[in-house]
This record gives sequence, C-alpha cells and structure tokens, in this order.
Amino acid sequence: MSTLLEHLRRSLARPVVARCPPDLPEAAIAAVFTPALELLVIQRAEQDGDPWSGHLALPGGRREPADRSLRHTAMRETWEELGLSLEGAEYLGALDPVAPLMSRRMCVWPYAFLLRQEPVPAPNEEVAEVFSVPLARLLAGEGRRTMPLEWGGSRLSFPCVEIDGRCLWGLTLRVVDQLLDRIERRDR
Repeated sequence: MSTLLEHLRRSLARPVVARCPPDLPEAAIAAVFTPALELLVIQRAEQDGDPWSGHLALPGGRREPADRSLRHTAMRETWEELGLSLEGAEYLGALDPVAPLMSRRMCVWPYAFLLRQEPVPAPNEEVAEVFSVPLARLLAGEGRRTMPLEWGGSRLSFPCVEIDGRCLWGLTLRVVDQLLDRIERRDR
C-alpha cells in the first residue's frame, strides 16, 4: 500500500494549470481517502429541485463569501455533509477544475485529502449514505460499464463505475478518472 500511497502523493503534487471561465460560479469537492486508501463516496439524498438528487458524488458544494479559498469550501462542505474535519488530514493536492457536461452553470474544483484515522461519518440530511471504494479497485477498472440515460428526448449512453449496484458517473467519474490518469500517467 505504501507504494500506492506514494504514487497518489506524487500524482497530486503537480500544479493545476487549468482555469475556470471568470463568469461561472465556483464550487469545490473533496476526494477524501481513508488510511486504507479507500475513497469516500456519498449518495446524495433525494431532494426536489436538486439536479444531482440521489446521485453518487464526492462531498462538496458552492463557494460561500466567507470561505477563505476553494480548498476551504471543500473542507467546510465535508464537515457540513459528513461531520468529518479535514483540518488534521494530509492535503494531497488539487485536480483540474471541471464543469458539469449537461449544464455549464458552474466550475467545480476538486481537492484531495488523506485522513490520518479511519473516519466515522455523521452524514447530514443532504446525504443518504456514505461508503468507501478501494483506490486499487478503481485503478483495476472494476465495475466499469456504460449506463443508459434519457436526455432531451434522446437515449444516451454514459460511462460509469458500478459500485454496490449503483453507478458513479458524470462529473464525479470525470474527477475520479482524472485522479486515476494522474496516478497511472495515462493520456486520454
């Protein structure tokens, strides 16, 4: 595992070069790893008006005026959604920002953290469930498939990773794939 941890650390040491368009609102998410190198994933609660209702995601949300930085946004949102403080966690680095493909109404900045102790999440009402996925399983490509989706009267197919019968896809999968690409130094 120490070799995988070193790959993770090195892969996230690279500076971010991408930028967001200046007119888009910003949000931040946290890729939180347990000491066993498992990625914490949430299933969002079902809520009317939430375009990501019920989806698998990483903890995060919109930047608030009181946030010192986007990294602080990711840390605050993780505390609010999961009751997990990232203050004592090892900050691993940032990934390039991403925008939702279906709606380019915001720019999302991903930040990665390594917890020093096994977490005991206490999810709030925004989170239906919290679970973890071994990084090694993601690197091995386990659960990779496509999923159908109706959008604008068309039936589309999207890549996803099936986790315990649920699909991680969309923006969250793009962030996870960016992380995996960095670790494996693969080009897409």
